[in-house]
This record gives sequence, C-alpha cells and structure tokens, in this order.
Amino acid sequence: MIIPGSGEHSVERQNVIVVHNRYQRPGGEDQVVGAEVALLRSFGHETELFSLDNSAIAHMGLLRLTRATFWNDDVYGTLRALFRRHAPLVAHFHNTFPLVSPAAYYAARDEGVPVVQTLHNFRLVCPNGLLFRDGHACEECVGRSLAWPGIAHGCYRGSRSTTAVTAAMVAWHRARGTWASAVDMYIALSQFSRGRFARTTLIVRHQTKSCLLMSSVLRFMSMHRARLRARCRRP
Repeated sequence: MIIPGSGEHSVERQNVIVVHNRYQRPGGEDQVVGAEVALLRSFGHETELFSLDNSAIAHMGLLRLTRATFWNDDVYGTLRALFRRHAPLVAHFHNTFPLVSPAAYYAARDEGVPVVQTLHNFRLVCPNGLLFRDGHACEECVGRSLAWPGIAHGCYRGSRSTTAVTAAMVAWHRARGTWASAVDMYIALSQFSRGRFARTTLIVRHQTKSCLLMSSVLRFMSMHRARLRARCRRP
C-alpha cells in the first residue's frame, strides 16, 4: 500500500476491521469512517465495517441503554465471531459510544486482534466530548478519576442523569483498566488533543497527516504482529 507523497515502502495487503457507532446526526466522524473504508479497499485491503446507528436509541428503554453503554453483550458476541472469521491484522475503532461500548475492545483482545482507537473527541476526559461549556473552554474534568464537575453542570445533553451515566462508564472502565490495557494504540489528531489525553493514563500515538494514518498503522502492526498478538492473549 503506497500513499502518494508518503515516501514509504508498500505494505502487504491485510485484513482490517473498522468499528464505528454512527451518530444520530451524521457528521465529520461518520464521513471519515466511510472515507477510510473506501481508501483501504481501493488499495486491496480486505476491509469489513462493523457499525451500529444511534437512531436505535429511540427504541430502547433507559435501563437497557444504560447497560449497553457500560457493556453490550450482543456486540461482544457478534464481534468475537467476526474477528474469529476474518482474523484481521488490526481492528480500528472510531466512536464506540454508547451502543458499541468498550465490550468491543475485549472481543478483539479475546480473539488476539490488536486494537487501534482514534480519538476524534474528548469523551474519555470530558462527558460532552468538547472541552467546552456555557460559551467557553472548560477542562475541569480533565485528569479526574470521575468527571463530577461535568455531572454537576449537566454537560452532556443538558442532563445531570445522562451525564452521570457517561462519566460513570468512563470511570468504571478506567478502574477496570480498559483504557490502559484493552487498547494497543491511541491516535490523536492534533498536538492539543495529545496534550490533554497525556494528562490521563492514556498513551497516545500522534499522527499529524491524516492521509498517512492507516498506512502507518498497518506498517506498525505488520512489524510487531507477533508481539501484539501475544499481548492481546494475556489474561
């Protein structure tokens, strides 16, 4: 796989699975996922897209949605089967909130598939994902084990209860070690983003040119395939 202008050697064709939770209002992140899948396929990589749509939330009760936000059993089982069938070199995650859930990382890990997570927003350090509140920049929750200021302000959709679920999910998975051990590589989209996540336990791999993103990831995974697969299988 050679990207024009990259100055890099080719990467052998690989199996890749892209995972994304589509938003109720389609935006840039949804477009990035579509473009990535199309680009990978255009270079001959066998690329499967697993996606859920947040429009399904309208048909879910509060308790069911809350449980799925923390851990979606259906997604875990479906993705384990998908990873087992395709044996991809890497699973590239975009949005997992709220329906895909962090259970998807464990499905990959339990099948020995390395996980790459692109950080499109600040959800892991800020309940509304924006670092912005009431018309001004806000970083009150960055670096906290529980984003209680965001809960107090009802930062996610103007609701304290909804914000509490979001913050509790992030905190629970931090305590469980999900963000530190179930993801093999994080990709930040800017130095600013990298800096904010660096104030947490997350370790971020920074790429400044999005056009080189997946070729760099595939090359890294190809070089370290055995080590990463062994890491994934550790209990």
